[in-house]
Amino acid sequence: MPKAATAEAPAEATPEAPAGFTTKQVAEQLNLTPVHLRRILRSMDQFNDKTYTRYNLSQEQVDAIKAAVAAQASTPRKPRGKKAAATENSAEEVAGELSTLEDGDSDVETLDLEDDSDES
Repeated sequence: MPKAATAEAPAEATPEAPAGFTTKQVAEQLNLTPVHLRRILRSMDQFNDKTYTRYNLSQEQVDAIKAAVAAQASTPRKPRGKKAAATENSAEEVAGELSTLEDGDSDVETLDLEDDSDES
């Protein structure tokens, strides 16, 4: 029996390299982890589509992200959670009490201490 001609397997299609930047590449430029960068991107309206996104970022988008990261870095973080909020509130109360003590408007009585020297 003659052998059937074997056709060569078709060459597998290689995925094309993206034309833009990936989050991993941009994160390296910004000295961030890719996870942190994606969190920042999801906080921006233009990138938050509420689904999984494989980002392919243009240079203009990278520049906008750099500006957003710089603005976010200059903004101080507010404490989160109950413990941090309680600490912040108690610090404000203590500061208020200290200012009234410094003003001399407190009802603090001074005590006269007797000399406790032994007379033996």
